[in-house]
Amino acid sequence: MEEWYAYLFQERKAELLLCDRYYHDLLVDPIRYRYGGPMSIARLIGTLMPQPRLWVLLDAPAEVLQARKQEVPPEETARQRQAYLSQVKKQRNYVIVDASQPLDKVITDVEHAITAAVIEFEGNRG
Repeated sequence: MEEWYAYLFQERKAELLLCDRYYHDLLVDPIRYRYGGPMSIARLIGTLMPQPRLWVLLDAPAEVLQARKQEVPPEETARQRQAYLSQVKKQRNYVIVDASQPLDKVITDVEHAITAAVIEFEGNRG
């Protein structure tokens, strides 16, 4: 929601906006959002949403994800993981971070990805 607000009202004050979920999450897990409409409409709306400059996917083997959180059956965890991988690979700028690593390594990898994206963005702006 914050991204939409900033986009619509041109509030570009924040240099970094982090969202742990975004509209495209609905395309992977429509049940979570109780979406029962046609997926073609959901995908179309997704193309109209402001696009992040960098997508970061925290990925791990399905068994690791399932061990951390049992919200859905193991088969659904595996399906969603593959769907997220497929979804993020459709984006222009993305990084996939191995979230099965120790937390400090995951944090460092994400920080490096964000720093690289900011440097690239600043280089393209000037």
